[in-house]
Amino acid sequence: MLNNKLRVAALAAGLMAPAIASAAERAITTTDLNMRLGPSTGYERIDTIPGGDTVLVHGCLSGYGWCDIEWDGLRGWVSGDYLAYLGERYYRRPVSSVGVAIGLPIVTYDYNVYRHRHYHGHRSDFRRWIRHERREARREWRQERRENRAEQRRERRQEARQERRQERREEARRERREERRDAIREQRRENRAEQRRERRQEVRQERRQERRADRRVDRREERRERRQERRQGRYVPWTSQDRVNQ
Repeated sequence: MLNNKLRVAALAAGLMAPAIASAAERAITTTDLNMRLGPSTGYERIDTIPGGDTVLVHGCLSGYGWCDIEWDGLRGWVSGDYLAYLGERYYRRPVSSVGVAIGLPIVTYDYNVYRHRHYHGHRSDFRRWIRHERREARREWRQERRENRAEQRRERRQEARQERRQERREEARRERREERRDAIREQRRENRAEQRRERRQEVRQERRQERRADRRVDRREERRERRQERRQGRYVPWTSQDRVNQ
């Protein structure tokens, strides 16, 4: 009797297996997609599925926002918005929009049950994935830190170049101001020298005019004296010898 019951159970399991297997629908990822241990970005990342890879969809949460999939021997959860259905009727349509039409089953999620069911006995692998996730996070943090430091160095170099450029501009302005100041000083010196030359020239001209005026006055006085001497009959013409003796 017990053997008959076992045979019936085995036969029922064999009949149900194709039905369960047929419940999984084929889909393709539209972009690089993170497979997580639960239906949220807060759960651990198991692996990254490259865009264009085929996955098996076993079911989705209500609303088809997150789906339970199988890929490369791993089970996990991905966003249904980035899964394209590969059936004939709704080919390449997002699973989140055609889930009801294609009859994807609605499933529930419990972290402990899901982890025990799919990762029981693979604790070391799971821990390896967690370590890998942490290493990836540290690598991303280091990469971001390197990029930030490189950006800071570029900014500092840019600021240094800007400061040097500003200093060169200021130096050029100072040199131009000095040149203009020197040119003004030189022009002033030249103007003062020209004014001194003009004043000396004017003084010489005035002295020359004064001497000429004095000579004219002397000649007039001399002519006046001669006229008076002629009138008085005492005029004696001067000779060249008299002029020399005088």
